[in-house]
Amino acid sequence: MSPNVSIIQKNKNLEKLEKSLKNEKQKLIKIRKYIEKNFEYVGKNFSKKVREIYYDKNSKKTIYGSTTPEERDELREEGIDLLSIPWVDKEN
Repeated sequence: MSPNVSIIQKNKNLEKLEKSLKNEKQKLIKIRKYIEKNFEYVGKNFSKKVREIYYDKNSKKTIYGSTTPEERDELREEGIDLLSIPWVDKEN
């Protein structure tokens, strides 16, 4: 004898999950657009640039870019806290 499985319930749960994920993605896209509009992109020079800003207490620049895990650890050891944000594709 086979167990009974409710496919309808699974589909409803899957639909709820998909809707929730879509909402979260929209929030992340909104954050990405805000950052792109209001921050300077420095690419792979992020570690260098963030140090310049951090040690110049008068600087009010806002930047974004990328680091390697090693660079991130070095910055953390210097007391520079970073925030990582999932960079979702706006088109997909």
